[in-house]
Amino acid sequence: TLSICFQVVFVCLCASASVLFEMTLLVSISNLSGPLCTVRARLNWTVSDLKKSLARSLRVPRWQQRLVAGSTQLHDSALLAEALAEALPGAKDDRFDVMFLRMKFSEETESWIGKVRLQCHLLEGAPDDIKQDREVVLAALNNDSRALVYAHRELRSDRDFALTAVALRGELLQDFDQRIKADKAVVLAAVRQNAEALKYADLTLQGDREFLFAAIDCSKGHALKHIVQALQDDRALIIAAVSKNWRLLKDLTRRRPDLCLDRQVVLAAVGHNGCALEHASQTLQADRGVVELALHRSCGAALVYASKDLQDDRDMALQAVKADPSLLRLASEVCRADRQIVLTAVRENGNMLRFASVDLRADRDVVLTAVRQVGLRALSHAESQLADELAAELYVSEDDHFEMFT
Repeated sequence: TLSICFQVVFVCLCASASVLFEMTLLVSISNLSGPLCTVRARLNWTVSDLKKSLARSLRVPRWQQRLVAGSTQLHDSALLAEALAEALPGAKDDRFDVMFLRMKFSEETESWIGKVRLQCHLLEGAPDDIKQDREVVLAALNNDSRALVYAHRELRSDRDFALTAVALRGELLQDFDQRIKADKAVVLAAVRQNAEALKYADLTLQGDREFLFAAIDCSKGHALKHIVQALQDDRALIIAAVSKNWRLLKDLTRRRPDLCLDRQVVLAAVGHNGCALEHASQTLQADRGVVELALHRSCGAALVYASKDLQDDRDMALQAVKADPSLLRLASEVCRADRQIVLTAVRENGNMLRFASVDLRADRDVVLTAVRQVGLRALSHAESQLADELAAELYVSEDDHFEMFT
C-alpha cells in the first residue's frame, strides 16, 4: 500500500538525510603559526560552506582562502565530509586537521576578482595578463562556468589549472584542449564533480573499460548513465555501478527488465542498500540469501519487499526487529502474533505494543515488558481490561519511574 511504501522510504532514506543535518564533525583550522580555530561543521556542508564560516570568524574573504588536508587542496564544490575522509583516512572521532593558507594578491588582481565574482562577463574585456591570471579566472568560474571562454588560450591547455577548474565545475572539461580531455587524472576529477563530464572525455578514454570502472567508482555509479552506447549494457560495469549506487537499479530495470532477474546484479545493489530489493524480480524476492543480505543492509526495512512466504518467516522477522524494533509495524500478521518476535520488539521499544496482535496485547508479560521499557503510556496499547488491572497495580513515583506491587 501507499502507506507502507511511505514508511519504508522513511526507514531507508530519511534516516541518512537526518544524519546529514543533525550530525557534525570537528574541523581544527591551523596555519603555519599554529591553531586558529575549531569549526563544528554539518555533514551536509560543502568546502565552500566551511570557507563562509571562516570568512566570518577569521575575517578573510573566501577567495583568499586555501584549505589543505594532508597533501590535498580542498575544492569549494566538494562535500566537506567526503573530501576530508578521502584526504585524511586515518582521522578518528570525526575530528580533522586542516591547514589554512591566505593568498596575497596585487591590488589590480584583487579588484578584478571582486568584479568577475559578481559579473563574470567582465573578464571578456580584461587585459591579457588578467585573462591569464588563474585566481581571477577561477573567481569568474565560481560565478558561471561559461566564463572559461573568456580566459586566455594558454590557460585552456594548462593541466594544473584544468585540475583545479574541473574540480570546481566538472562540465568545464568540454572547453579545454583535446590533450587535457585525454588526461585520465583530469577527466576523473571532472567526473567526480559531475558525472556528465564523462561525455566530454577523449574517445579513447570513453572506450577504455578499465578507466570506466574508475569513473564509475569516483562518481558513485552515476557515470554509467554517460558511457558510450556500446558499453552501456556491459554487465560488469552495471554491477560496479549498482554496488556504488543502489538507486540506479530502478532506472536500469526500466530500460532492461531482465536485470531484475540477474542475481549478481541484484546482490550488488542490495549489498549497497537492502531497499534495492524492491526492484528485484519476484523470484529473487523469494531468494533467502538475497533477502537476508537485504535485511542486513537496510536495518531490516527491506522485509516489506520480500515474498509473502519470507515475510511470514519467523527467522526473517526476528532478524528485522532485532535490527530495528519499529519494523514490527511492517511485519506480517503472522509475525505480529508471534510472542517471541513481539517481545523482542517491545523490550527495545515499548511503543511497538500497538502493532502486536490482539491476543498479545492482552498478554500480561508482553504488556509489562512494554511498560518497563516505555512507561505507563504503553498501557494505551494494551487490551482495555488488562490495562485497567495493571494501572491499579502500578504506582508512579515522583521521578516518573514505577514500581510493581506484588
